[in-house]
Amino acid sequence: MFSLRGRNPQLVVIVVGVALITLNVGTGFIDRLSTDYLQEAMMGSGAIYGTARAINALVSLLQGTEVNAWVATFAVGELLDPVNDLIERFSGVITIVMASLALQALLLGVFSGLWIDVSLVALGGLAFWAHQKGSPEWAFKTLRIFFISLMVRLSMVVVAVAGHGVDQIFLNETVNNMHVKMKEFRTELEIISGQEQKDPGLKDQIKQLENMVLEKEKNITIWEGRLIDSQNLIELFKKDLQESDSRTWLDKLLSNPSPPAAIEAQHRIDLERAKQSDYEVALERVREELEVIADELGCLKKQELEQSCSFFPKLFSDDENKPSMTERIEHLSQDINAFALNTVNLLATMLLKSILLPILFLAVFFKLPRFFQWLLSK
Repeated sequence: MFSLRGRNPQLVVIVVGVALITLNVGTGFIDRLSTDYLQEAMMGSGAIYGTARAINALVSLLQGTEVNAWVATFAVGELLDPVNDLIERFSGVITIVMASLALQALLLGVFSGLWIDVSLVALGGLAFWAHQKGSPEWAFKTLRIFFISLMVRLSMVVVAVAGHGVDQIFLNETVNNMHVKMKEFRTELEIISGQEQKDPGLKDQIKQLENMVLEKEKNITIWEGRLIDSQNLIELFKKDLQESDSRTWLDKLLSNPSPPAAIEAQHRIDLERAKQSDYEVALERVREELEVIADELGCLKKQELEQSCSFFPKLFSDDENKPSMTERIEHLSQDINAFALNTVNLLATMLLKSILLPILFLAVFFKLPRFFQWLLSK
């Protein structure tokens, strides 16, 4: 009976590599973990990109606005011009970040096909046989081909898993906090833009906002209904999957192919889950818009009752008079430096997360064989 005790490291590499690939063929746990992380990272980057483009659009909308101060008249566009330049560059780099994540997902898909795993298992068996029965030259060649193929197969998986670990421990909370600050700055711009574009009549403004609230509430009901319908479809497809997939756990472990009906049911589940994710994003966006509109509507109703209020409670207190457009712009100018620093930090973190760390992990992974070889030589 074959035992690893007393065997050389080459046989250990073959046995461990074949066992790992065989286990992944049966369960798919390695590829699934890596794919989920890359999809989550791409969605997060897309949300940040969307916020940046919204800020860019608002700045462009305010380019021609002029504010009368005590001593001079200045254009809001001049004040926000640095923000516009920064966001343009930020959006360009975030596009590269998303392209990097998409490339990693593509390479993972290329290197994780079933035929590749089956070929690796067969190649490992051939290398083991050559090491036991073949000539030393043939054993060396087959082992070298198997080892290089195994390293390439696992490279993107190791990069994604390592990146996921670092992200969850060190970076995820920081990125989320910086994204929240960016959205707060966007909200400030939306309030200023809304104040600058209001109609003169207060009652008309209130009526307009009430109609917008009703429209947003209607949209929320629609998206919630779509989410419920989507969940019902998923449950129905799951029942179809259970009924059509009659394989035992042993058949699944041996990677016996699923029935066509089961494959179709799983495909429908995946598509419906993707739709569900889009519905959730759209629903959250409408809720945020409704919150902003509701706050502004409440303030206008206070004004109608000759009560004072502020559009942005965190920055302005309720004084006798509502903060003017000039006061809002002056306060915004004080926040620009903090926004720029937050944006640069977010950009650096995203570059580290999606480009620099994967390159570092990939380099370390391909250096490991030499390190182990050095240890074995001691």
